[in-house]
Formats: sequence, structure tokens, C-alpha cells
Amino acid sequence: MENRKQKILDILETCDEITIKELSDRLDVSLVTIRKDVSKLEAKGMVVRKHGSVAKATTTHNIFQQFLPYRLRKITKVEEKTKIAAKVMDYIEPEDTIFLDAGSSALAVANELLEKEHISIVTNSICAANLLNDSNHSVYLAGGTVLSRGMCTIGSEAESFIRKFYCKKAIISTTGIRKDLSLTVTLDTEAGVKKAIIESAETVILLATDDKFYNSSLFEFCDASQIDIIITNHPSPPPHILRIIEEYDILLVYAD
Repeated sequence: MENRKQKILDILETCDEITIKELSDRLDVSLVTIRKDVSKLEAKGMVVRKHGSVAKATTTHNIFQQFLPYRLRKITKVEEKTKIAAKVMDYIEPEDTIFLDAGSSALAVANELLEKEHISIVTNSICAANLLNDSNHSVYLAGGTVLSRGMCTIGSEAESFIRKFYCKKAIISTTGIRKDLSLTVTLDTEAGVKKAIIESAETVILLATDDKFYNSSLFEFCDASQIDIIITNHPSPPPHILRIIEEYDILLVYAD
């Protein structure tokens, strides 16, 4: 099976996009088998499914970082993420209600929250929920399909669960930021959960290490008008991003 999935990736290196039917014919396996293989590759962020076809995942100068397994991704830029997470605590009050999305930055925030007074936390991050399990906080973990590379839940069940709540703050992260300050991720299913979080929160706080401002991915889940606070590390975002931040009256906070 692993050899077959590698063949799918090799084919996409030569044609960028191919129909499921053509893949089935070329690899001499059933449509059901190909769809299962493609689903597994998509869950790892390596391909993108379209209507009846599959395409190669987006390429950027930071593509390697995008598709790192969670166990490796969570240990990159540790110092920056720790400082950003510590700064988030300035905006958390006793008995607050917050959404916490998935990712290594969210896990850093969860670690900082361990010492805070009681709050209610709604999250789709399995790692964050596990870390906060022994805290004095009320933690609500969304169900749904498990995305192994992100150690989180995604899909319609996760989105429906999140929409049952309304929280004062949403603490979100992003894979990349476009030139118009819209936020992006590599999978459509990830975008759906993040949209649900943002639409169900009073204040949206974006956590972004400086490299995010020079990167972009396929699926947009938030535009500049929906962001209230950005917490990042130096150096400053590029000038065109700073202009948009000023235009939308977004509070820009440096963690260091």
C-alpha cells in the first residue's frame, strides 16, 4: 500500500493533477482502493482532492514546514511560540470563555493556561485537551474525524460541536498569511473548523510567528476584517501587511 501511495505522488510530480479514474487505470486497482489511498494522503496534507480528481498540494518556499508531522512541527520555533503564548495571558481573564484551535502554538498556550484561574476552554486540539485534563479549567473537546498530522479533530461533527458555543475569545493560529492579511491552511477540512471558531467568538486573537507573514497555503478561513489582535515576534510584518493592520484597526502586539 505504501508503495502504491508513493506511486500516486510520483505521478503527480509529472502532471500536477489527475482524475481518480485515470489513477485507477494506471495503477490497475479499483476506484475504491484509490479513493482510500488519496484520503490518507490528503490527511497528511500531501495531496488535495477535487471533484473527481486529485492534485498536488500547494508549493511555497516553506512547504517542508507545512507538511512536517506534528511531533516535529511542535518543536520548531519553540522560544518564539513560548513568548507569544505567554503574551496571550495578558488577554485572558478569570472565568473567561475561549476557543483554542489546534497546532503547536495552541499547545504552547495550553501550557501557559495551566497556572491561570478557572476558565472554560473549547478546543479541537487533542494534545491541548490532554494537557489541560488535570487543570482546574472546564475543557470541551470537539469530536469528529482525527487528523493525525495535526493531532486534532476536523469535519462536520467538529464544526457542529463548536457552533454550539459562543466564547469571548478565539485563539487561533495559521499556516500562512496572504498579502491581503487573509489567513490560510493546507486542508479545506482544517479551514472549516477554524471558520466555525471565528464565527462563534467575540474577539479573535491571531498567534503568528514572523515566518507566517511570508507564506501562504491553499484554503482561506479568515480575512483581515475578522481579526482583532495579532500577537507575533519581531521582526515586524512587511509594510503592506502593516498598512492593512492599520486600515482595519487591528491591535498588533509584539511578544518580545
